[in-house]
Amino acid sequence: MRRFQAILAALMITGAIAAGMWAVGADAAMNALTLPGSNTTAAPAPVEMASTSPDQAAAQVAQYQSREKQYQQQLNEATQKLAQANQQIQQYQTQLNDASQRLSEADQQIQQFQTILTELQRRGLIRIAQDGTITLPRR
Repeated sequence: MRRFQAILAALMITGAIAAGMWAVGADAAMNALTLPGSNTTAAPAPVEMASTSPDQAAAQVAQYQSREKQYQQQLNEATQKLAQANQQIQQYQTQLNDASQRLSEADQQIQQFQTILTELQRRGLIRIAQDGTITLPRR
């Protein structure tokens, strides 16, 4: 029984595919608005050239040359602005390096002062309160 169902299903699927192929073929045969096949030689469609007089062509060339000069000028201005910006960045970098060096030197001085104050406090020569005030003990 299962074998019969499988054969019947296969025939139905084959029939559906065959019907679809037949419909596509019939439509193609009846359609008059088809493109010529790739192996046929169809005459190329005529191409209309825009009629441009020599004066119009010369005017267009002059216009394009003017635009090119304008774009070149804009490019030169942008290049100059970029060079100025790069120079300013270099100046800022130099200033930043200088400030970083000064900060490092100040940090070293603070470390030295802290070492001195700690040693003076350890020896009992000064007292440092919680609020940061420094007092000399009475002897």
